[in-house]
Amino acid sequence: AVGRQPTAGMDTGWTRALVEADGERTFVTVTGADALVDAEALRSIRYEKEDAVYVSGYDLAYPGAGAAIADHLGTLVKDHFVVLDPGPLVAEIASDRLAAALNRADVVSLNERELGAMGGLDSVMQRLRPAAVVILRRGAQGATINTATSEAISVPSLEVKAVDTSSAGDVHVGANLAGLAQGMSWPEAVLLANRAAAYAVSRPGPAAGPSREQLEEFSAGRW
Repeated sequence: AVGRQPTAGMDTGWTRALVEADGERTFVTVTGADALVDAEALRSIRYEKEDAVYVSGYDLAYPGAGAAIADHLGTLVKDHFVVLDPGPLVAEIASDRLAAALNRADVVSLNERELGAMGGLDSVMQRLRPAAVVILRRGAQGATINTATSEAISVPSLEVKAVDTSSAGDVHVGANLAGLAQGMSWPEAVLLANRAAAYAVSRPGPAAGPSREQLEEFSAGRW
């Protein structure tokens, strides 16, 4: 379904990904209508009970979108499951916007570099609600599940040759949510996400999230 009508007189922005030999990437981005979001457009969204809402740090950082998104998060009811991926622009997100997103997040999913930019795990956990979960994505080392009430749980990944890490975080978050929606436990859902992200980085291009069948075949050949 289309969430909002096109913005008249504006084009969609674009991104060029520069991929190094080791699979690491750098984005050169020119924003357009995609970086403009107002409160009225967000109010028109019709959520279903227990919907998952994915919040990107890129959008929070955009001057023409971040404030409206941060305010909108405060209107979501408790049945809506909010996952925040701060992303590589986390240091550029206005502090009040980031605080609003963290205050509403049920899950924060981020990598080690982004965690460092936010002051470390203790700093992040202190800004979250007690029941919130932090998923620390650690690449080839897998991921850890962190909560305020229990010891961290380490979940392994699959060993692959990284070809292109573009959108690996997005694939991880999507697969994690898919696993939870199917009734998996947190370790099971994060293991699914680790495998999906490993699949994604082993292939070129940003649209490398696997189907269930592709992931089963891929995982079976690496255990």
